[in-house]
Amino acid sequence: MASAALEFLRVGRRYELHVLPESIDAQDSVWEGNGLRSRSAGNRAKPGRGESTAEEIEEEETRAAAAFVGAFEFEERRTAPGAAVDEKPSKFLLIQIFRFVHVRLIGALGPLAGNRGRFLQLDLKVIQMAISACLLDVPVNNPKLKVPVGLKVIGEVVKGLNSLTRRKDGTINRQLADLLEIKVGPSEKPVNGVSSKDVVIDEETNVWVRVFIPEICESSGNQKVPVMVYYHGGGFGVLCANMIVYDRMCRRLARGCKMVVVSVNYRRAPEHRFPIAYDDSFKALEWLQSPRSASHLPPTVDVSRTFLCGDSAGGNIVHFTGCRAAETDLSPLKVTGMILLQPYLGSEARVPSEINLVNVPIISVDATDWHWKAYLPEGANRDHPACNVFGPFSRDISGLDLPPMFVVVGTLDVLMDHQLIYAQKMQEIGKHVKMKIYDGGIHGFYFLEHVGIALRCMNDINDFCQSCLLVQPIRIDV
Repeated sequence: MASAALEFLRVGRRYELHVLPESIDAQDSVWEGNGLRSRSAGNRAKPGRGESTAEEIEEEETRAAAAFVGAFEFEERRTAPGAAVDEKPSKFLLIQIFRFVHVRLIGALGPLAGNRGRFLQLDLKVIQMAISACLLDVPVNNPKLKVPVGLKVIGEVVKGLNSLTRRKDGTINRQLADLLEIKVGPSEKPVNGVSSKDVVIDEETNVWVRVFIPEICESSGNQKVPVMVYYHGGGFGVLCANMIVYDRMCRRLARGCKMVVVSVNYRRAPEHRFPIAYDDSFKALEWLQSPRSASHLPPTVDVSRTFLCGDSAGGNIVHFTGCRAAETDLSPLKVTGMILLQPYLGSEARVPSEINLVNVPIISVDATDWHWKAYLPEGANRDHPACNVFGPFSRDISGLDLPPMFVVVGTLDVLMDHQLIYAQKMQEIGKHVKMKIYDGGIHGFYFLEHVGIALRCMNDINDFCQSCLLVQPIRIDV
């Protein structure tokens, strides 16, 4: 990795950072607080179609990654008041962040524009916005909570890109949102020990699922394999089952927990408001217990041991789908356990985490409010039962025979206190709830595969499932 020579100027709250790695010509790039000016990026187009070759793209990645790492190396020397670094990320992590933005995200726009190389300027501008936020070092209101610099960068990039898809009139720029949601197809050939296939379960609504089958199904003989139904997050309005992060997440769950995972692609708001997401999600259980699913599942699958799992809005869906399943005869399917990963919950009254955690990564109160308004019925507020599960208009679920539940909470999630209240209330009405709080966990931290608490969370999910199945826990090596 090339070293970087840096010149940094601060004018008020504006930063200008000149990044001059040895591998980059000094006249090629000037990195400013409002983005990167790349003097030659626009001249890298190929004749004809204008797409860069793989070698040129790799060269651009190397050059830009050097500048990206160099910007963080500067933080060791910066002296802005109150701007001490909480944690310096490794170069490996920084390069991974860069590759996520450049290759997986903005790089996807290049072919559409006919000149992939030009998007080096755009993705570095997005990254620089995040770096500027880190250099300004605006802390969360609670001084005891520290956000690592690397997570700040990831969070600011994701938060900024998500905000671009939300319109002021309450609609979503679906074309842009779909473009930013980098998708992957199913793979009949196993990837990391798991194969997958897509199946439409409702022709009328085009609701479909992605079925993940671990190789253990081929080698288990007559031993039955449990099922996990997974519901993705996204505030009921964005993200999808074939998005790369969910494809990878479900593969990890299938391989680690040794289960067939069925990931549901439900319809999204505001085009499809409450209760469409709940109805589509329950259809997945009806499909799973029906003969129609037999040809798409391995013969060893055991639907009498079915787990429901979901993150954020998907965690919310787990609650309502589990309650509906408890009132419905789905034989031979039986829900054995429910896993709610930082469930998306709320209320009209603000809770302390919404007030105190104003600058944490990934999501904000403004974003959660926007998505509730887009999903709930017209005129409803956040005390609607879909949002405030134990609010003034919510039904009594104390009589439902619900299975054991595992609730995951992160201390850097604005929804934290809503989740704590949920777990407490469920325990008060006699439900078996295991809750674990992950210190430093941002919203969606379990997707960060190389972060320690993500691995611990995956192991905890496995332990919970195995405890429900009454077998000795097996550690996950992901």
